[in-house]
Amino acid sequence: MPADVKRAMVSALKDKAQENPPRIQLDPTPTNPERKTQADFVTSNFTKLLDNFGLTQKLLHQDPEKWKDLPEFAEANKTFQNIKVVNDFGERGVALMQEYNALLTKNE
Repeated sequence: MPADVKRAMVSALKDKAQENPPRIQLDPTPTNPERKTQADFVTSNFTKLLDNFGLTQKLLHQDPEKWKDLPEFAEANKTFQNIKVVNDFGERGVALMQEYNALLTKNE
């Protein structure tokens, strides 16, 4: 990701420092995604994410071109690389249906 995009994302963190930022909803028009940038999806919730993982926000005050040399970036990068992405909502739905089907089915 280019450094100017990272700068815009950090700037968005500072500009949108709200206690409870609104949920981001996409306009369903076909041209809308072309006008969005990564910075449009960054809110102050990202800083809460860093806090929840015990990561420092120091790197957000540095130029993104220098991030790769910072130990804080290496630590954050390692942490986020190890996060397992799951679809909890979908998995719960499948588990619920399996449980329901098991109640309806008798093993004879």
